[in-house]
Amino acid sequence: MQATAFAGDGVEQDYADALRWFLEGAEAGDIHAQFQLATMYYEGKGVEQDFSKALHWTREAASAGLIAAKELLGYMYFRGEGVAKDLVKAYAWMTYAAKHGNSSADYATELVSEMTDDDIARGRDW
Repeated sequence: MQATAFAGDGVEQDYADALRWFLEGAEAGDIHAQFQLATMYYEGKGVEQDFSKALHWTREAASAGLIAAKELLGYMYFRGEGVAKDLVKAYAWMTYAAKHGNSSADYATELVSEMTDDDIARGRDW
């Protein structure tokens, strides 16, 4: 129901309803609800854009193993959104996600171009 309300798939799109469902699921530990909630806050869909809340729910989903959340977390470190920009952590999260089939490689070229060899080594070891 939560994804249906968010996407408007077969029902009228209702961000308020989606937010309620995602929040309930996220607080219960559902990693997909956590990630959807993070995405709503990250993109400002149905809520005021809030990188701090996006970071919180992204970390929850990433620590529970959701690969897409690990990619977003890496991107947030890369861009300095909700956190201090940290290329080493960005590289570590994105590389992990890429190794597990996510599209983090799209950002890798740009990311690596801003890193020193030492940064890359630390990212691999992080």
